[in-house]
Amino acid sequence: TDANPEALVSAYFETFNKHDASALGLFYADSCDMKDPSLGTAKRRMSATDISKKYADMFAYFKTLKDSVIATYPSGNCITVEFISIGTLPDSSKLYLPICTVFEFKDRKIIKDITYYNNANE
Repeated sequence: TDANPEALVSAYFETFNKHDASALGLFYADSCDMKDPSLGTAKRRMSATDISKKYADMFAYFKTLKDSVIATYPSGNCITVEFISIGTLPDSSKLYLPICTVFEFKDRKIIKDITYYNNANE
C-alpha cells in the first residue's frame, strides 16, 4: 500500500531545500517519466541516478535555491503541487519562479514527475 502522497511530497521538498541530490534521487523509481521545460518539450524516461545528477547540477548552479509549497492537490496516487522556486542566479539577479508539478506514486516512489513553468528568457 502506498503512503500518503502528501507526506511523501512534504519529505521530498524538505530534502530538495537541503540540496541533497543523492537523497532526492531515492524518492524516484529506477525508471521514471520526467517532463520539465529544462529538458525540452518531450517526456523523458530517466533513472533515479539520472535524476540525482540533474538535481546536483541544478544545486551547483543555483546555490541558494529553495522551494516554497503554496498548495497541494491530492488525487489517488497522484498529487499536484503548486510552489515557488526562489534563489539567486550566478550573476546575483533574483529568481522567483512559480511552478506546478504533478507527481504520480507507486510503491512509495515517484514514477511520473510532470513539471510546468515558464522558462522563457525575459
